[in-house]
Amino acid sequence: MYGWLIAATAALGGLVIGYEIGVVSRIMVPGPFMNYFGLGTNEWMLDPKEAWRAAWVPCSFLLGCTVGALLVAYPSSQMGRKWTMFLGSSLFLVGVIFEASAFPVWMLYFGRVASGLGVGVMSATIPLYISETSESHVRGRLGTAYQFMITVGIFLATITNLGVYRLHTDERWRISFALQSVPCVFMMFALVPLPNSPRWLIQKGDIIGAKSVIAKLRGRNALDPEVHDRFLAIKHSIDLEGRLGGGSWRDLLFGEDIRHRTWLAVTLQVCQQMSCINFILYYGAALWDDQDRKHAIQSWMYELFIGCYTATNIIATIPSMWLIERLGRRWLLILGGLGMSMSYGTAIIASIVFPPEKSSYIVFAALVVTDIFFASTWGPVVWVYVAEIFPLRYRAKGTSLATSANWMTNAVVSIVGPIVFSKLHLTYTLMIPAACTFFMSVYALVVVPETKGRTLEEINEIFNSLRMYRAEESGGSGKGLIGTERQQLLSPTAAQ
Repeated sequence: MYGWLIAATAALGGLVIGYEIGVVSRIMVPGPFMNYFGLGTNEWMLDPKEAWRAAWVPCSFLLGCTVGALLVAYPSSQMGRKWTMFLGSSLFLVGVIFEASAFPVWMLYFGRVASGLGVGVMSATIPLYISETSESHVRGRLGTAYQFMITVGIFLATITNLGVYRLHTDERWRISFALQSVPCVFMMFALVPLPNSPRWLIQKGDIIGAKSVIAKLRGRNALDPEVHDRFLAIKHSIDLEGRLGGGSWRDLLFGEDIRHRTWLAVTLQVCQQMSCINFILYYGAALWDDQDRKHAIQSWMYELFIGCYTATNIIATIPSMWLIERLGRRWLLILGGLGMSMSYGTAIIASIVFPPEKSSYIVFAALVVTDIFFASTWGPVVWVYVAEIFPLRYRAKGTSLATSANWMTNAVVSIVGPIVFSKLHLTYTLMIPAACTFFMSVYALVVVPETKGRTLEEINEIFNSLRMYRAEESGGSGKGLIGTERQQLLSPTAAQ
């Protein structure tokens, strides 16, 4: 129960992040906000120049996220995961103040970047903290709490903004921005009583503190033999890594013993964003303003689409909390990629075959189904997986780099997406994520080892075994990448 409480509290950062995403989705609809800062006309998604200018509203935030996630390794290692999350929420609060009070456009962009820095710090630290404070048999389930709270935040922002945007004032967007401070401040207070992770405490030499946390996580007394055994297992792993030296950035990228994990984590995070789910969320309402269908859909469909999309996000994330420990990480990624690809394909075919009056509703439904597959698979699983595959000496840097890659890809998709859409429109634009999601499924099938049910130390051994097989194959032994042993390591049965 204590582990669940810790995970739920840390996952409040997901609520903060989700609320921010939900706010941006609403203000990007043509209206007072866009007019106030001169960011675009009522048909900005159809003009490449205006689309480029307007795209910098979400993109400036995402660039801040990229930098924040990349720089988090040092404070995470020195201050601990807990106080690094507090630092991230503080940066976010500063950004919110500038966004809500922005008059010249530079204040808006400064606030967006500052908020992004805070979110980048939190998004790289929260999954790591939850992973290090969870027992192996529920780590995946607790890790999905982060993604679940993101979806709750998006939904709450959507519902709140439906009320805010009915106020008779042209500056109601300031209220939307200001309300982001509520979950942020609540999280800052909730973080204070949380413990640091036992692995970080052991690394820093706080033996008593580490045993105390392990005992609370297991519901035992600190003198219990089971607690002592778990402490010794973690300490042995840390001591072994300590003799290998501190993990440098160069080793992380090019070291023979770790580079495979690094590029696996980075590519999974890139693939998650290439599904284009966040692009649809950011510009969901504006997407319907296509030349071919802007007269075929009533204005109320804008709000209905975003409402259904965000509600589906929450509902579909719940099964992943159970499936991630049943089917495992690998099969969820495989099935999720296939499901998204087929859903995008349905939307594309409908747009080609049927007139706008009919195809618009089919596209609507297909995109909601796409979100169901994402929210129950690639959405939560990638965050869980990346946080558990690195050994301790590389863990902060590895999750930092992978999370930074996630936000960078999100930024690229967010700024290039509207430009592509303005030239190709909806039908041909959706062909890109359809192809990407199919590739994601194949990629997970071929290269992703299963980790469910394993301790972080056992996961380290799995990847070390795969590395040895690769070394044997490159040396001509013929084992390795196509051998039965490797298939056993990749398959879910290896983790049972």
